[in-house]
Amino acid sequence: MNKTILLILCLFGSIVCVNGESYSDTVNVNSAYTNSPISWVHTIPSNCTSITSLTIKIRAYGVDYSDHDSVSINGIHIGYLNVCGASLGTTTLTPDSDTLKQISDTNLSSLTVEVNPGGEYMEIDTSELTIEYESDDGGTPVKTPIPFIAIILTIAFMSSIIYYKIK
Repeated sequence: MNKTILLILCLFGSIVCVNGESYSDTVNVNSAYTNSPISWVHTIPSNCTSITSLTIKIRAYGVDYSDHDSVSINGIHIGYLNVCGASLGTTTLTPDSDTLKQISDTNLSSLTVEVNPGGEYMEIDTSELTIEYESDDGGTPVKTPIPFIAIILTIAFMSSIIYYKIK
């Protein structure tokens, strides 16, 4: 095989297809300042059978203490809001695979998000949820970057060129 073609294949090997779909949902929570738990619901597609990736961005005011304002999805703790004081701040949370499995094992018709302010007054502005999920209908291919594979293939290719030049 021509070495140039092999190198091109190695470099483009960083994208693979997996079965799954992507979905995003934004909720304007617009809660009042409160020291009581604040909850809202993100809808998810009806064909979702398990969540493989989840990112939630929560915009909030009045978060004064770290590790204080607990965030949970369907009753599963996923993290804490970042401190922002009196200004508007954004917290991005991405649960690990074990937490995603726990969330997937709950009712997947919707995702209920709850922030427990732990006694301090705060306000939630918006919540943006992005998920990748497996569906019961097989889904459509989603391109997922896998740069590590491309690096390994490129190193193997370059090593073979060096080996044959030395030989």
